[in-house]
Amino acid sequence: MNSARNIQDSWREFAEDILQPFFDYLSERVGAESSILHTLERYRTRIEWFDREELYTRFEADRAHGEEIYNLGLQRFLFLEGDHITHAKPRSASGEADLIGDLDGRDPLVCDGKISDGQGRGKGYIVKGVHQIIK
Repeated sequence: MNSARNIQDSWREFAEDILQPFFDYLSERVGAESSILHTLERYRTRIEWFDREELYTRFEADRAHGEEIYNLGLQRFLFLEGDHITHAKPRSASGEADLIGDLDGRDPLVCDGKISDGQGRGKGYIVKGVHQIIK
């Protein structure tokens, strides 16, 4: 029981220390500077309010391809709802980003989705994704 509480506390700390500042930053820029950030904010809200359970069920059914399930959902939303044309899994010197779009435009997009499980895929795994995006 104590280990379950520690895991919950770790996830809560991760959300408060990492995710919330990131989403706050995105929210500050949304609308003022970036249509892609506005679309990403709408996607996050849609998942939180409406599609969280359905998306998680698909993830649980195929955990080996979990990141791809989430990335495909985002790519579909960007195309259908935001009219953003993206390309999945483009190669670069640092590996593969999950999505890119409008790299030559005013509002470029480079995304790399990572699922952190707190075990083999912890902070280092997320740092790897950030590194891929920067490169």
